[in-house]
Amino acid sequence: DDGAGAEKNIAIVVTLLAEDLRSDKTLIEDLQAVVLRHGDNATICMVMEMLLRALHVSPQGQGRVSKEEVKNLVVAASSSGAGADLDLRKQMMLLCYSKLSRDYKSCLQYLTAFHEEKSISRTSLVRRWAAERLVVKEEKQSYEEAAEMCFTELLFRGFVYPVEYGAAGNKVKSCRMRDEVKNFVDGISK
Repeated sequence: DDGAGAEKNIAIVVTLLAEDLRSDKTLIEDLQAVVLRHGDNATICMVMEMLLRALHVSPQGQGRVSKEEVKNLVVAASSSGAGADLDLRKQMMLLCYSKLSRDYKSCLQYLTAFHEEKSISRTSLVRRWAAERLVVKEEKQSYEEAAEMCFTELLFRGFVYPVEYGAAGNKVKSCRMRDEVKNFVDGISK
């Protein structure tokens, strides 16, 4: 049963949330209801994965989604009726996208040039970002190092996902964008 599988996936994700979110029973109940009402199991998995990643971005809190932002998303989704045209995936991607720096947004938009590709070479992509100076580098950092950091961030946040790993199995050799992400980024770019 897809509904039971979705509920189980949400329950697992809830256990991974930060304590301040997990302890807010009303928020958790509302989040579960909203996610179940607005999507199939694939949508639910994607939304919850992006939410988890956005909540655990960095210890300094840079680019992290706050509890207040999660509440606002849940309230907006709750206030739209069951038949309403709220695209929960799009709303979650928009929230996560808003947390990216300007240069990381540019790099993500750059990926739309690879629409027909089955996979995108990490090395080629990083070198292009560096060569075109799409990333901002720190004082003692090369453009390629800055581009690698951008790639890692986009991968961590779920905007791209690994397709192939290197021989050692610890470095992504190629990646891909989900169709939903491609459509979202296309829309943002326009």
